[in-house]
Amino acid sequence: MGNQSVKNTIPRQVKCLHEKAQKCDENYNHMQALSYYTRVVDKIQSASITSIEIDRLQYDIYLRICIIYIQLDELNKANQVIVKAHKIAETLQEQPKIAECLDRQGDIKRLQGDRHGALNDCMQSLELKLLGSDYIHVANTYYTIGLIYSDLGKYDEAIYMYKKSLKIDLRILGDHSCTASSYNSMGRVYYKQGKYNEALSMYKKSLKIDVTVFGNSHPHIATTYNNMGLVYDSQGNYDDALVMHQKSLKIRLQKLDHNNPQIAASYRHIAITKYNQGKYVEALSFFKKSLKIRSQLFGDDHLLVAQTYCNIGNVYTKEGKYDDAFNAFQKSLKIRLKILDDQHPYVAAAYNNIGMIYNLQGRLNEALSAYEKSFQIMFKAQWLTASDTFAHIVDSYNNIGHTYAIQGKFNNAISIYKQSLQIDIQLLGQNHPIVAKTYYNLALFYRHLNQYDIALVMHKQSLDIRLQALGDNHVDVIQSYDAIGLMYQLQAKYDDARMMFEKALEIRIQLYGDNHPDVALSIHNIGQVYDDQGQYDQALAMYQRSLQIRLTVFDAHHSHVAQSYNCIGFVYYRQGKCHEAKAIYDKLLKNSWQRLNRDYPTFTMAGQNVAKLFKYQSIYERDISILEKVINFLTKQFGEHHPDIAILCGCMANCYEHLYRFEDATIMRQKYKCLISTMPQQFIINQPLTDDL
Repeated sequence: MGNQSVKNTIPRQVKCLHEKAQKCDENYNHMQALSYYTRVVDKIQSASITSIEIDRLQYDIYLRICIIYIQLDELNKANQVIVKAHKIAETLQEQPKIAECLDRQGDIKRLQGDRHGALNDCMQSLELKLLGSDYIHVANTYYTIGLIYSDLGKYDEAIYMYKKSLKIDLRILGDHSCTASSYNSMGRVYYKQGKYNEALSMYKKSLKIDVTVFGNSHPHIATTYNNMGLVYDSQGNYDDALVMHQKSLKIRLQKLDHNNPQIAASYRHIAITKYNQGKYVEALSFFKKSLKIRSQLFGDDHLLVAQTYCNIGNVYTKEGKYDDAFNAFQKSLKIRLKILDDQHPYVAAAYNNIGMIYNLQGRLNEALSAYEKSFQIMFKAQWLTASDTFAHIVDSYNNIGHTYAIQGKFNNAISIYKQSLQIDIQLLGQNHPIVAKTYYNLALFYRHLNQYDIALVMHKQSLDIRLQALGDNHVDVIQSYDAIGLMYQLQAKYDDARMMFEKALEIRIQLYGDNHPDVALSIHNIGQVYDDQGQYDQALAMYQRSLQIRLTVFDAHHSHVAQSYNCIGFVYYRQGKCHEAKAIYDKLLKNSWQRLNRDYPTFTMAGQNVAKLFKYQSIYERDISILEKVINFLTKQFGEHHPDIAILCGCMANCYEHLYRFEDATIMRQKYKCLISTMPQQFIINQPLTDDL
């Protein structure tokens, strides 16, 4: 901390305040340290004391204030202070101090996104340090350059710099906190590359050294536990992730002020793990704890506050509370627009989230507008790493493609995805999880084009990469098993499909236990295979088992619960159990009507199926009433040319014929044919005028 011997030219009161500041600093009491450091500077300046010792003391204080502001993410304030320190260093004409200022300027620029400016400052610092003989400080600059290369996505160069720093530290210091930091940073690079086992190996080396140096309850130990938790989380090993994050939080609560940003970060990471486990109520509670600390520390208009609102929005989305999610995402966007340029990637991410909610609400034109805003910003992004930028672009394309899929526009999306695949492989290599994700997304579009053989090949390529990079029990592996199972199901290869869904179920039970929404999804998928095979008793057992789990997790109005009710009603209908089917569909329609503005597909599905049940029972007037209600809603929401309207018009034509209202039937058939003629071919397939559900 630059604790140099101070001479008699420094007043006793100043020395006393400085010692208090250092003690607070060493105990990570950042706010109190800032207060004392500021008082020291005020005392010096008010006394008009001048000497080399005083200048050096002020330099040390400005440097520490700068570092604290960096830790608090107050980068503008950090920059203002380091300029003052740099000016003193130049006055003293001490090159090591000038080099140190350049290092801190590099830190600030790196965190502000100016990676090339940061690299330039650190290279100047390295040049100055290499003129002297203080190799420890040279190691520090190698380390900082490694951080910059890591941010730039130049992972091999980053590892090279960390190893140069590590070599010096090991030779001079041995097992020292600086050595542990190098291992830790190498772990973060491996983590970014998806090399999770290598990352854990580095973190464990770092942890062993830090425990030897600091004991078991030091903030550095907490940081390593936190990083290990992130790896376990990415591996889908949520129980171990939670243990690591809780260990980290326990140390931080013991050693840091309870409003420290690191404690807010721990709450957030625990929340993310809870979210990944499907424990949304607990996740929301921890996100709100993080938000409270961040708001108290930084005020309402801070990027970390915006980040937490985004996290909260994701929880509400999973819970099906789309209005609450929309409000949270809007708050995040508002803060980011206030602080950042409107072309910043963080703004793009906010638009992407808002587009997701519009899509889930069926507001497709608004969804496309938000997604396209996000894409245009990300496409022009300058300061993200190449891989991160392209990962966001892929996400944008994926969302746009999903929305276009409803309109049947797939070929353009496939062309763009193929380009993205080439760049991903060039940047990251063939066996990176992002490459697997691109194969997966490409397969989805081929599936929508009914090119099942090509889609299956893509999904298998994605699965092979994920198994190699992530291991057998990762959530992305589950996703691939589900996708391959669906492809087999669409090809009527039911035994193969069920085998894939059962593999996914086995992993989900291992990861989450028996009562998790994703476990319910796997059971539901197996039920659908039995359903397609006409094995209705087995299908019904699976649907009911899935429903029981969903009712323990979601409220009765959730879309997943509605899906279960619909499929149970479908089986009863197929078995000719009309009374049981009607009871299920009445419940479904009632629940769907209460969520109408948030979940139009469930309402449409429920209305159509209730209407068809009435048709089965020859209650055609009630059939028409239900169908008219659904058509009016869809027309109001999406206009007259929505694909579902064509299907429902065909159903109404059948009803009118049964009532001998042939003129009305003809009008409906003409409307059906007119709508079909304007629809993409993908929506005409398997849409005959039949009574099938």
